[in-house]
Amino acid sequence: MNKPTRTLLLLLILLLSVTACATPQATEPIVAVPTATTVPQATTFTDPFAYCAEVGTIDEPDARFAGGDELPEAIRQGLLDLGLVSADAPPEILAGGVWRCREGKVVVCHVGANLPCLGKADSSETPSEPLKEFCAENTDADVVPAVVTGRETIYEWRCTDGAPEIGRAVFTVDDQGFISDFWYELPAEPGAAEPTAEASGETPTPVTSAEGETQPNGRLLMHSSQSADLDGDGTEEEIITSSWLDPKDNYAIPLQVDIVAADGTVLYSQNSWESLGDPGTSSPEELGLFSYDSIQSVDVQELAGEGAPEVVVQVRRAGTGQFLLVKILSFASGEPTVLFDDEFYKGALDYVDEGFEAAQPLYLYNEANCCPCRVERVTYGWDGERFKGLERSREAIEGGESCPAFPQPATWQQVEGSNEGPSPRRDAALVADTTRNRVILFGGRSGSTAFNDTWAFDLKTQSWQLLGSSEAPRPPARFSMVAGVDSMRERLIITTGQAADGSVFDDVWSFDLTNDTWQQIEASGEAPAPRYGAAGGIFDYSDALYLTHGFADTRYNDTWAFDLERNSWSNVTPEGDLPLNRCLHGAAMTGPGSLALFGGCSSGFGPCPQEDSWVLDPTTTQWRQISETGPSARTFPGMVSLADRSEVLLFGGGGAEQADLNDVWILDSVLEQWREVNPEGTPPTARDGHSMTRVMTFDIGSAPSSGSHILVFGGESNGEVLNDLWMLIPGDE
Repeated sequence: MNKPTRTLLLLLILLLSVTACATPQATEPIVAVPTATTVPQATTFTDPFAYCAEVGTIDEPDARFAGGDELPEAIRQGLLDLGLVSADAPPEILAGGVWRCREGKVVVCHVGANLPCLGKADSSETPSEPLKEFCAENTDADVVPAVVTGRETIYEWRCTDGAPEIGRAVFTVDDQGFISDFWYELPAEPGAAEPTAEASGETPTPVTSAEGETQPNGRLLMHSSQSADLDGDGTEEEIITSSWLDPKDNYAIPLQVDIVAADGTVLYSQNSWESLGDPGTSSPEELGLFSYDSIQSVDVQELAGEGAPEVVVQVRRAGTGQFLLVKILSFASGEPTVLFDDEFYKGALDYVDEGFEAAQPLYLYNEANCCPCRVERVTYGWDGERFKGLERSREAIEGGESCPAFPQPATWQQVEGSNEGPSPRRDAALVADTTRNRVILFGGRSGSTAFNDTWAFDLKTQSWQLLGSSEAPRPPARFSMVAGVDSMRERLIITTGQAADGSVFDDVWSFDLTNDTWQQIEASGEAPAPRYGAAGGIFDYSDALYLTHGFADTRYNDTWAFDLERNSWSNVTPEGDLPLNRCLHGAAMTGPGSLALFGGCSSGFGPCPQEDSWVLDPTTTQWRQISETGPSARTFPGMVSLADRSEVLLFGGGGAEQADLNDVWILDSVLEQWREVNPEGTPPTARDGHSMTRVMTFDIGSAPSSGSHILVFGGESNGEVLNDLWMLIPGDE
């Protein structure tokens, strides 16, 4: 047996020994009346183990224990042996132990981790007055802090429309009415427990996870365990959630989940320092374990209806974002298979008849971080292959004094620059530089002329600025390239495209947004064939640029990813059905590794223009065609991601018989459905080959303070090349 498996089995054995005398987990918590064995009152004890052996079960030592008021030395040593307290802890911390007798054994709890050792479990489903007051002030809080609910409660609570709402039971209750998760059985002989490095006085050293990776320093607690037959073979797997005592705050934080087969084989392991996130270069001793993502819950639920339950792991990201990461795992095949993997900003998850519902606030209108104006709910259900969005709703959050009325319509507005800007052009790259509140435009073409100039449009002053000198390095002039912003490294990335002489590119260039300079990237790995008319981009704060399809000597149907950290290419064309070979299509990133594609030209392979819609699903690693009715056939449409609402917006393009269009459509990337939008205001002229990007700004012109703006630049309208600038505010559409 290898060391990782042996270590995990020791943890499992420890957990099982702790909970062996607890009431088995049930759907409803069981609170029994405490019992005590009657012994002659004249008998007294100074040894807690002898006392419990004689007494049997009692909530706290009575007058028959004559060992004094201070914590017995045997109990102190037991706390050290179990690693619940470090050897160098101050005396007042060590004295925070509590002990009682359960079926003749000594069990201990330590209050230093803010655990409810002194009181019994609160299994009441009636909200307290402090809880009611909290929800009245925090009407839709997804989490109610323990200081409000009381640490003895066994339930999760949340606020819905200003009223407390009970969630699932997160703790179990033993026969004496205590929360069994926090009580540990001591061996009859002090020192018999396997000491941790800290307990033995040695320098703290990390333990090892099931995957052999280093875990953070801290005192390990076994937080909870549950059993379930996950593969339908009649034997139960053990699901262990492990917590560590934070070295700074002495607070228990769940950081790892392991799923172990009956024979001890580790089927799955997930932890916060490897697969859930990294606190950076500082050590846990400096930052504390709160700098890591933490496991919010591990649930066993029958969601897919395929004969065995799934495991739902919910992780709350560290930091102010409070993203909820949801991963659904199936073990029906004997191996872990990811059925769902997504994240929700400040989200919450509920289980419903159809499957599950994810809710998250939407910050669309420059609200203060505490008070969003909208809340969105999406119901997901299993369709035999994947968890698919079934229903999506949005509503106003009551009480937002500064929130606009619901719903807000989409609105067009022309943006008049305060000075002369770029010359008229089409097929240019346009991206948002959010940090500097500007957009960057590069390249494009007008007639037989291709450009390689770089411009910035200041969203506050509404002025254009030509960046860089004519002598400075810059990419060769080109148009119809793929571009995106690498926010993590503050740079614009461009690749592929076509020159005025008809030659095509496969090079990669970066534009440093901090000093406005270009530099060619020496990319590694097999690169895509030179081409133009491809489409793709970079999803917000992700680590890869994607491009798909395109044209050179032939039309392509491949998909490529450029690793922004390693500057390397990889061919990610999936197996199975692919969108037909094409170029001049529209595409937008809908998530990390997720791409939506529409239209284009498939001459030599199929229709030109096209009207089909596809999504690249990173969970299944396959392209999937959307059969719903959508926009009419076209080439050169503008498409941009509305990342704040999991949607893609499409505007214009060249339709059948070269008729330009100016209609607006939104693709719901969750439900995979198109809907047409009719914005208020005067729209731009019909066009194709225009450039689009989404910006987050609140002081552009006389527009309302919406969090999302779509900027549209240039293009060609019925033979006239343009350089006008327009803004579309999506509102609640």
